[in-house]
Amino acid sequence: MKPELPNFSYRIFQWFCSQDLFEELQGDLEEAFFENVELHGMKKARQIYTGEILKMIRPSVIRSLKLIPSNVMRLPKNYLKTSIRAIKLNPFYVFANIFGLALAISICTIGYFNYQFNATFNKSYAEADNIYKISGLRTGESTLGTSSIALAPSLKSAAIEAFRYTANSIAVREHNHLFSSRMAFADSEFFSRLPMKSLNGSYIKPPGINEVAISAELAMKLFNEPYPVGKLIKLVFPDQKEESYLIKDVFETPPNNVSFSQAMITSFENYPAHYQVDQSDWQYSVDGTFVYASQDQVSLINYELELLKQSRNEANDRYQIDAYRLDTILEWPAIEGSLLHGRFRQHLHISSVYGIAGTAISILLLACFNFINTSIALSGKRLKEIAVRKIMGGSRKSTIVQFMIENTFMISMAVILSVGISSLLIPTYNAMFQRELIQLDRVPFTTLLQFALFLIIIVTLLSAAYPSLYVSKFSSLKIFRDKVTLSVKNRLMMVLLTFQFALCFYNIFGLFLNVDNSYFQDSLDRGYNIEQVVNIPLDRPEQFRILADQLNQEPEVQAVAGSYHLIGFSTEFQYVDQDGRDVSTTQLRVGTDYSEVMGLRLNKGSFHTELGDNSDKVVINRMLESQYGIDMLNQSIKVGNEKFTVIGVVDDFNVQNIMMDNKITPTIIRYTPEENYNYAVVRMAGSQDLINSKIEQVWYEAFPQELYRGFLQEDVMQSSRGTNGIFVKINLFMAIISILISILGLYTLVSLKVQKRSKEFGVRKVLGASRKTIIHLLGKDLYWILGVAAILGLSASHYILATVFDIIYAYHVSSSVGHFIKALLVVLAIVVLAIGYKVYQTSKINPAQQLRSE
Repeated sequence: MKPELPNFSYRIFQWFCSQDLFEELQGDLEEAFFENVELHGMKKARQIYTGEILKMIRPSVIRSLKLIPSNVMRLPKNYLKTSIRAIKLNPFYVFANIFGLALAISICTIGYFNYQFNATFNKSYAEADNIYKISGLRTGESTLGTSSIALAPSLKSAAIEAFRYTANSIAVREHNHLFSSRMAFADSEFFSRLPMKSLNGSYIKPPGINEVAISAELAMKLFNEPYPVGKLIKLVFPDQKEESYLIKDVFETPPNNVSFSQAMITSFENYPAHYQVDQSDWQYSVDGTFVYASQDQVSLINYELELLKQSRNEANDRYQIDAYRLDTILEWPAIEGSLLHGRFRQHLHISSVYGIAGTAISILLLACFNFINTSIALSGKRLKEIAVRKIMGGSRKSTIVQFMIENTFMISMAVILSVGISSLLIPTYNAMFQRELIQLDRVPFTTLLQFALFLIIIVTLLSAAYPSLYVSKFSSLKIFRDKVTLSVKNRLMMVLLTFQFALCFYNIFGLFLNVDNSYFQDSLDRGYNIEQVVNIPLDRPEQFRILADQLNQEPEVQAVAGSYHLIGFSTEFQYVDQDGRDVSTTQLRVGTDYSEVMGLRLNKGSFHTELGDNSDKVVINRMLESQYGIDMLNQSIKVGNEKFTVIGVVDDFNVQNIMMDNKITPTIIRYTPEENYNYAVVRMAGSQDLINSKIEQVWYEAFPQELYRGFLQEDVMQSSRGTNGIFVKINLFMAIISILISILGLYTLVSLKVQKRSKEFGVRKVLGASRKTIIHLLGKDLYWILGVAAILGLSASHYILATVFDIIYAYHVSSSVGHFIKALLVVLAIVVLAIGYKVYQTSKINPAQQLRSE
C-alpha cells in the first residue's frame, strides 16, 4: 500500500499551479516522494515534498490568480488607481505596515492553532462524547490515574461495555540489536470505539494472539517498506521470552492531540501471558479502563463502580480510593497531568496556551496600532486630494470607501505574506516541544481559508476603520485655508504608541528574567549528586549482583548501589509518628550504599552502610527534625505500624524535580534488602554519555536478551530545562518581534514628523541649531510616553511573571533592580537608534533644499 502524500501541501500546489502543468509536475513530485519514503522515511519525505512545493512558487508555474475580490473590481476604477498611486508614493511606509502586520498575523496563527491543539484534543474520535476514563478519587491525595486489571471484566459482567488499554516499553530485535519501542495492549472494544486508520484506507481490526499492528514509521525502520503485512517481527518481553508476532496491519500516524500513543498495538489477551498476571487480580493495575455509555447510563455505571470499590480497596492497602471518577475522553486530558501514575498524553498546560494566545493578541494589537498611527500620519499628505474630491461631488462615504480599499488591500497582502512567514516559524515552534503541536497537514483547507478571511476582517476593522473615518471628516474649506493639520500629538496616536512601548518593556523584562531563572535552576544545589550517576531499571532483583560484579571490574566505576526507590523519580508517601505527633513525609527505601553514591550530606549520626543490621533503623532529613523541634538522633519513630530508630540526619535535598509545588519535604530513608531492588545506581568518572554507553555494553554482555533502559540522574532536570528553554525562546522571539514593530512604528512617525517640519528644521539649522537640538525637538513628545509605558509594562511583567513562576516552579528567581534597568536601557537604545538615525539623515540635507520644499 502506497504512503499518503502530505495533504495540505498537495492542496496548496493544486491551488496555485497552472492546470496545463499540474498533472506532469505532480507526477514527478509524487514519484520522488515515494522514492524518498524508501530512502529517508515518511517524516523526512513529507518535509522534502513540502520543500519542493515551495520551490514551485514561481511565475512560470503559477496560474492566473484573482487576488482582488470581484466585489472590489466592480468599484469605480479610479478608486483602485488612486489606491495604487498612493501605495507607490510611500513604498517604505507601506512595506513597513505590511511586514509588521504579516509578522503579527503569523504569531496569531501560531497562537490560534496552539489553542486548537487543546480545544480539539481527542475530537478526532467520533464517539468521544460517550467514552469515559475511570480514575480513583482519594481524599487529600492526588487522583489515581491507573485502575485494576479486574475492573473491566467486572463491569462487563454487569452488562456495561468496558475495555482496557495499557502500554509498556518492549524490546524489538533488529538483526543482532535490541531497541525499545512502545507496545500497547487493548481489548477488542478499543478498536471499534477508538478506531485507528490503516494504510490500506480501512480501519484496524483487533489483532489476535501473537498478532500485532505497527506504525508506518516502525514499518519503515524495520523493513524499509511502508506496508509489510504478513511479515514477522521479533519481540523480547520482560519475561525474557523472544517471540515472533505476525504483522496484521499498519496504522497511520494519529494526530498528536490524541491521548493514545504507541508504535505497536496488540490484543489485551497477549498481556497476561507475558506479564504473569491474573486478570481477576484487583491488586494489579493497568494504565486505563474505559467505558462506553450514553449520558443516561452514567448513573448506573457509578452505582456499579461503588459496588466494586470495596473489592478493589481490600486488595490494595497502599492506594485506597474513596470513589471512582468518570470523565469523558474530551475532558480527561486536561487533568491527566495531575493524576498519580498518569501515563497518557495530556493537554498543554493552560498557562502556556493562554500565555501564547495573549501574547499573540498583544503583538497583533501592537501591529494594528502601528498601522493606525502610520495611516493617520500618511493621510496628512493627502488632505488636499480629499478636499478636491469633495468639491468635485465626492461624499464622505466615498472617501471612507477609498481609504478602506487601500488599507484592506495592504492587509490582504500582509495575510498572504504571513503564509510564507508562518511556514518558517511553525517548524521552529514545533521544534521546542517533544511533539508537533501544529500540524497544518491535518487542518481542513476550508478551516485555513476561513481563518484567513476572519483575520482580514478583524484586522481591517482594528486597523483600517478608524483612519478612514478620522481623515474623511475634515471639510474642504478648512483644508484649503490650511486650518487642518494632523497633529502628531493626536491623543489616540499617543495612547497607541504608549501601548507599543509598554509591550516592548514587558517582553524585554520577561526575557531577562527567564534567562536568569534558567541559569538559577541549572546551578541550584539539589542537595545530592546530579552528574556522573546512571540509574538502571532491573527486570529482576537478582540482576543487581551480576551487574555489580561486572561493573566493579571497570576502572571508571567509583561505586555501585541498589535501591527500591530513586531520588527524583520514584518515592512514596508515608506518615511518621513521634510521641503522638504525625508528620507527612516522603519515604525512600534504598540499599546500604545508595546514600553515599548519591552524595547525600550527613549532618550527624551515620548512614546505613556503617551498621550491621539495618532493618529497624532510618535516616531522616533536617526538615523532618525541625518539624519535631528536638534532636532526633537515636529517637524512636513509628512509620505505619513499624518502629524505627533514627541513626542519622542528612542535609535537606529535593526528592523530586523542582517543577510545580515539588519543594523540599520532610523525608525518611529506610534500608531495603537486595531482594527488593528495582534499580542499580552507578557513579562513574568521565563523560556522562560515555558512561551510559559503557554500562550499556556491560549490560548486554550480561543480559543479551534483555533491554537496557539506563538513564542519567541528570534527567531529573529535563522538565525544568525544557520549560525554561521554551520560555526563553518564546520570550526572545516575542521581544524581537515587539522591538522590530516598535522600531518600524517609531521610525515611521519620526520620518513623517521630519517631513512635516522640514522647513522649521531648515531654518533652525541656518540659525545654528545642532543635532542635539533637533533630537530634543523630535523626542520631547516621547519622554512622557516612555515613562508611562515603562511603569505599565515593567509593573505588569513583574507581577504576571511572579504569578506564573509561582505556579510552574517550586524554586525560581525573583525580579530585581537589574532586570528593570536592563529593560529600560534596551528600550532607550531602540528609541535613540530610531530617532538618531533619522536625525543623522536629516542633518545631511542642505537647508536650502528644505526651505524650497513644499
